[in-house]
Amino acid sequence: MTRTLLLLAAALVGCTTTETYESDLVVPAGLKVTLGQVRFAYRDWSTDMAEILDRARAHEEAWTSVIRHAFEKEAAARDLAGPGATVEISVTDMRPGRSAFAWWVGSGDERAWVEARVEIPDHGSFVIETSQARGRFESLLETFSGKIAKQIAARRAAANP
Repeated sequence: MTRTLLLLAAALVGCTTTETYESDLVVPAGLKVTLGQVRFAYRDWSTDMAEILDRARAHEEAWTSVIRHAFEKEAAARDLAGPGATVEISVTDMRPGRSAFAWWVGSGDERAWVEARVEIPDHGSFVIETSQARGRFESLLETFSGKIAKQIAARRAAANP
């Protein structure tokens, strides 16, 4: 239901939407983070469509690189980057859209989204979902990764007013 509402909202305004939930993350003052593993948890995905799974597997390395770069950039901008805790990202579901060419030129006929469980061991976790009505899937991954760093920074600020 939540995913349906997010996709509908994105379709109506043609933008990217992000939602976080199932959060028990507590980030103490001054905590610095590095990005550890980015895993694609295919067994948790809600699809068994070979086309989607094959596309994800074929692009996993490149998409992991996009996620890592965007997270590290946003973490540095928010003074989160540095030795300390390790952030683990497990991509629990994803729809990259059907046509790579259509997404490249920004006229994909299908909504794209990515969902992940983000964990900082000993500090908690949260689930984040980002969806996009149109555009390049890599742009969605950049937004998604930046939102992860922003969520961690917001939790740090909330715990340490």
